Amino acid sequence: MKQNQNSLSKVLLNILTERLLIPVILLSILLTLLSSIIASIYIRQDQLQATHSISLRLDDFLKNAQEVILSSGKAAELHQQNELPAYLAILQEANPYFDTIYAINEEANIYAISPDDPLSIGLDMSNQDYYRNRNGDNTIRISSPFISTKTGSLTVYISQKLPSNQMVVGELSLSKLQQVIRTESYAQNGRVIFITDGHGTVLGHPDFSLVAQQVNFSYLNQEQFELVPDSSRLIFTRNRSYIQTISPLNQIDWLVIAQIPFFSAFAPFLFFALVSVVLIIGLWLLVLYSIRQEAHKKVIAPLGQLGEAANSLAVGDGSRINQIATATAGFDEIQDLAKNFIHMVEAVEQRQIALEERTRSEHELRLLAESLRDTAAALNSTLDYEIVLERILTNIGLVIPHDFANIMLIDPEQNVVRVVAENGYAEHGLQQWIERTTFTMDDLKTLARMYYTSTPILITNTTNHPMWVVYQESNMVRSYMGAPIRIRGQVIGFINLDILTPGFYTPDMMDKLQSFADQAGIAIHNAELIRDLQDSHQELIIAYDTTIQGWAKALELRDMEIQGHSIRVAEMTVRLSTYLGITEPDLTHIRYGAFLHDIGKIAIPDSILYKKAALTDEEWEIMRMHPIYAQQILAPIPYLSRSVDIPYYHHEHWDGSGYPHKLHGEQIPLAARIFSIVDVWDSLRRDRPYHSAWQEDEVYTYLRSQSGKLFDPRLVNEFLQMLKDHPDLEYPS
Repeated sequence: MKQNQNSLSKVLLNILTERLLIPVILLSILLTLLSSIIASIYIRQDQLQATHSISLRLDDFLKNAQEVILSSGKAAELHQQNELPAYLAILQEANPYFDTIYAINEEANIYAISPDDPLSIGLDMSNQDYYRNRNGDNTIRISSPFISTKTGSLTVYISQKLPSNQMVVGELSLSKLQQVIRTESYAQNGRVIFITDGHGTVLGHPDFSLVAQQVNFSYLNQEQFELVPDSSRLIFTRNRSYIQTISPLNQIDWLVIAQIPFFSAFAPFLFFALVSVVLIIGLWLLVLYSIRQEAHKKVIAPLGQLGEAANSLAVGDGSRINQIATATAGFDEIQDLAKNFIHMVEAVEQRQIALEERTRSEHELRLLAESLRDTAAALNSTLDYEIVLERILTNIGLVIPHDFANIMLIDPEQNVVRVVAENGYAEHGLQQWIERTTFTMDDLKTLARMYYTSTPILITNTTNHPMWVVYQESNMVRSYMGAPIRIRGQVIGFINLDILTPGFYTPDMMDKLQSFADQAGIAIHNAELIRDLQDSHQELIIAYDTTIQGWAKALELRDMEIQGHSIRVAEMTVRLSTYLGITEPDLTHIRYGAFLHDIGKIAIPDSILYKKAALTDEEWEIMRMHPIYAQQILAPIPYLSRSVDIPYYHHEHWDGSGYPHKLHGEQIPLAARIFSIVDVWDSLRRDRPYHSAWQEDEVYTYLRSQSGKLFDPRLVNEFLQMLKDHPDLEYPS
């Protein structure tokens, strides 16, 4: 036995290890993937927030600079040449990020400059790029970076050609640009944020030496990068890998770039995932050990005890039978197994005793069996329980002699007991008396006793018996026996036997009488079931329809903007299905499915279901779960299991672009293909928050355009043909 215990323990341990290892591995992988996804989302959002902030500040900076140039241009047009320097000085003082602002006449000579520089007056600027590349419009232009001859620092020109063919030019120092963006946090967890032009030349960087040297990151060339606004990607180089996010400026082809080392970004999340995996594995090992110990204590050891007791019983030693249940301490099933050993032995002994008793009166048992068989045949041959009751009384007479016999039923409404079948009374002139007389259980103590105890009763001698009530008409009765008629444990009537011979009835006869009483209960119960079934069948059908319509109404009450939609689409779907040749009972299932097509939306959060703005990708994923929720709700309900096709598949498209399973063509159930056309048809014809009601010709054009894409082409043609064939077809309201 010890070897068997060890073997079983090993098998259980192996099973537990195999069953639990895979979930642990999958959970660890899932946790790691989840951490990576969360990290990616967080890092991208953080990068975009940082680059967005700087790009917005730079846009404001350049916008203000352009406004200064615009004001300078207006001043050059409106003021005299001798007044212009003073005005430019005012503009520069108010906007100190310009190193120089000057005006150029038609001959390309500087005639006004701020700050005042007499040496610059009259300088020929015709060789400058901004002058050579000027055109006929008045567009403000920003040059590529260059080293200023005046300041020796990295500078860009902002210029405007005036209608008078003059120009105003401002030199914008990038060192001052560095001051504009210096308020933003450049470095965080190794992150670096910098600015380049569209050719990769550094314009702003935490290390300003790179700006001064005009370092060019050629891989950030706008053409090579194929610029996508607010884009992020993983960059691999020889020395490192990092996550890069780029946000372009609106005013110019400059780029704000954020770079963070890959491992610096993901380190906190990977550490969390690693710690979690270690904890999961540790918990798994602890659970495995605990289960192994518990299995040995409550399964292996009790089974060993039970086996030893069974071996003793096999060799004829029954002394331990009563000790098995108490000695076996394990799960309920093991204790039940032990107790069943005791019950088995006791049952065998009881059956042996019962068999011995039955063999004493073989003739009586055979006669009883034949009588009960005849009664059962009557139950199977007719639903008229009165005929069956008469047959029961006849067969009782073959088994149990009597002078009078009757069957009484309780009338619960009037609280009386009436005779519904009798024999023997006519021979003594008592038939009218027994049929007309009603009794109460207060009148007859024998009936009250059977009613409250649900057991038969025997009075061997009625003379002076305290429970016997003497009636003048039946005072000759000397021995009585009765049995309750029961339905599901409830007493609903009685079988009464009377005989003129005292001491005739014996206790062994009561079981026989109770057998007939039980058959009487079956006959009465069957008759009631048939009557109730006939009465409730139609009520059940009405209840189904009412319940389903109630569910549909409840769904619409969540969204008053689609009120009446379920009834309309259900009726029109049935009409189209009938037009296509579909018959009952399929029409009923189609109707139920159309009513409940959006039942799955009860599981969608209100924040998503009633959201007025466009749903996010994550919210759409939740919304697209409602067909699956509908299948989970309806499939377990027997009378709705065949109606689940429409709620489950009505968002599948003919071309396979739908959800939840991307079915295509005739993979989609016919009912769902029919409904999807009617659903869209009804939605487009009604006002919705996101669109006004369409005209009929617009709806028909749309259905034709989506034929072969969203809808089954054949069904679209059939639907439109039905509307054409029946122009007087009433649209469901």
